Amino acid sequence: MLSSGALAISLLAAGIGYAASPDSATSPIVERVGDTVYLQIEANSFNSLTPKQQALAYWLSQAAIAISPIIYDQQSRFGLRQKALLEAVVANNSNVDPAVYSKILDYTKLFWTHRGNHNSYTAQKFLPTFTPEELNRALTAVGRADLLKEEASLQQSLFDPGFEPSMTTKSPKNGLDILQASSNNFYLGVTLEDLKGFTEKYALNSRLVKQDGKLIEQVYRAGTPDGKVAPGLYAEYLKKANSYLAKARSCAEPEQAKVIGDLIHYYQTGEFQDWLQFDRSWVRNNSPVDFVNGFIGVYRDARGVKATSRSVVSITDAKLSGAMSKIAGNAQYFEDRAPWPSEYKKQGVAPPIALAVESVAETGYIRINITGLNLPDENEISEKIGTKNFFLMSNARALDGNRGTSVFEEFAPSPAEIVRHQKYGETARELVVSLHEVIGHASGRVSPRITQSPQVHLKEYYSALEEARANRCLGC
Repeated sequence: MLSSGALAISLLAAGIGYAASPDSATSPIVERVGDTVYLQIEANSFNSLTPKQQALAYWLSQAAIAISPIIYDQQSRFGLRQKALLEAVVANNSNVDPAVYSKILDYTKLFWTHRGNHNSYTAQKFLPTFTPEELNRALTAVGRADLLKEEASLQQSLFDPGFEPSMTTKSPKNGLDILQASSNNFYLGVTLEDLKGFTEKYALNSRLVKQDGKLIEQVYRAGTPDGKVAPGLYAEYLKKANSYLAKARSCAEPEQAKVIGDLIHYYQTGEFQDWLQFDRSWVRNNSPVDFVNGFIGVYRDARGVKATSRSVVSITDAKLSGAMSKIAGNAQYFEDRAPWPSEYKKQGVAPPIALAVESVAETGYIRINITGLNLPDENEISEKIGTKNFFLMSNARALDGNRGTSVFEEFAPSPAEIVRHQKYGETARELVVSLHEVIGHASGRVSPRITQSPQVHLKEYYSALEEARANRCLGC
């Protein structure tokens, strides 16, 4: 929502369990559902933008919202159908039993939060507190008896705890492999055995399905206007995003307008080389209103290959970005002291772009506890050109406002440490996140013996090892 002053996002994401009881006048808490706390994040720096920059932020936010349905489908083949069913009740509840409606509304809020009915922190399925019969009565009460057959076909996916209990499974049971045991929608009828000897052309942005014994990549793309590249999976949402990106491009400065144009072209073709071209132009650009938009992050895929949709629209906090820039400017110092052999250390490190930002919009695979981003993920760009690092200050501030200090005060070993935490705790957290993102993820170089991305060789272990590597560098 746009206000005359700050831009705020509410009901954005969930902080689980540890909420203190901060002063209601200053607390970011706007809602609670069970042990889930909803926080509001604000972008006060929106006030400092010119009208043209504010328009740019608006259209980039609309593009972020346009791709938001994709994550529901990526996380479950039932996700968008479940969403439509629940929203049919929530949107028109006047004749629904209030007690039943309250249960459906709470469940729907959790469903929106986690982009489906699997917890985004644990990947485990969560169940409604209402019954199938109560959902049937609610659908009838809102005049949607036409959806009763749809509800019946979705009953198992909604109410059965043993049906697709985990979104991403790395330790499968009952003779299943990691693809069969995971409920996400990156693969359909495909096993690990099927993938032996198969090379994906569209590794990041496709769903892999088995049809008539053959593996087929269903590519995420809008298609080109001339019809030479046909529309693919999620074309509806990507075309809509492109329409908003085109409006954003008209508000951007020439260099950033090219960046946006490159993203539009990639969404049309789905080609990896076009994604790399977008990466190249994006990582070199440093504009006050910036954005992340694409298929980024492979954490939801048990193989660690397929990427989820993600979008963040941000405004740079110039004052706080200065501290991150100092860390970035000393990247070579940290690289020289990295805890691995010298042949794997970069030389002539170009200082990465490091920014403290406030979020205007966040959609897709993003949570309130994600306070730092280091992109692009592609080694061929990060090693040769550099990276861009975002410290999501709005997320961090909302988390700090929610946590309070009572837990630390209870378990701190001494009064002196409490005082030190109160004085330096926020600064220390900012430094840890900055070092992890700016130095950790951007450090090192791949062995020349490896001709493909390390992800190809490490497979499902890549994401965990990459995060561990970034943390290990904090000891540099």
